[in-house]
Amino acid sequence: MKDKNIIRSFTFLSIILLFISFSQKAFCVDENCGESWSGLMCFLLGIFSLIFSLSGISWLLNPFMIISYIIPIKNIKFKLAFSALALTFGLSFLLFDEIIKNEAGHYGKITGYEIGYWIWILSAVINLTGILIVKLKNNKNTHHTNSKTMTGSWNEIFDKRSKIILGIMILLIFLLMILLSKLGYFENNQRDKVLNQNYKTVVMLKFYDKPNHNTPKIKLSNGKVLINYWHWRKQNIEIKVGDSIIKEKMSTNLLVKRNSKLVYSLNLLEVNKN
Repeated sequence: MKDKNIIRSFTFLSIILLFISFSQKAFCVDENCGESWSGLMCFLLGIFSLIFSLSGISWLLNPFMIISYIIPIKNIKFKLAFSALALTFGLSFLLFDEIIKNEAGHYGKITGYEIGYWIWILSAVINLTGILIVKLKNNKNTHHTNSKTMTGSWNEIFDKRSKIILGIMILLIFLLMILLSKLGYFENNQRDKVLNQNYKTVVMLKFYDKPNHNTPKIKLSNGKVLINYWHWRKQNIEIKVGDSIIKEKMSTNLLVKRNSKLVYSLNLLEVNKN
């Protein structure tokens, strides 16, 4: 396969994965994993987190990867450098514990990584892989590939062999993602975190977090602040000041007791999926 077709195949696949990541949840802050398409909001508004928080440096994956897409193949060294930096910036997000979470400048703790983040990273890995293949191939050969612009019809850009290989790559990645999802791979981090939690505390205060979209929350005697999940329960369970909140280790349930009687049991893993 020609160098330009290798690059175009991997770039095309990388772009597809990038757009897929936009439709998914990206990460969890203070146990709140957001909604579908939150990946797109991260892409569009992430530059503001770069201004206010060092963790926002991971957003630089986006412009650096886009630049690597458009750098001509004749400048393979620059293309490789921008692609490698893009992946490095994206992975740097794993090094941070906090991130800015709203327009008011409040920070929240990063408590998990959703499938959208991993697809985003995979997009950068695929882009870098294609460039590395061409670079290594060129190192073994003495001839140079002429640079051509990425224009023309579909058949001019991809030959039959390229289309088959690209199709197989896309199919394998989707099958792998489906398999890992079925096996619960993407939920393991969150499940382990929930299982390791262990506390018994009392509700001290109920309030609405106005800077964070007026989210109902409760403050506990151990200093922990939780989203008042019961506010949206269909059973109309009302949490009261003085209620006991119990989370036992190796359990996924959060128990609410009032006067030593169980009032409600909430599955934290089910809550985080919503």
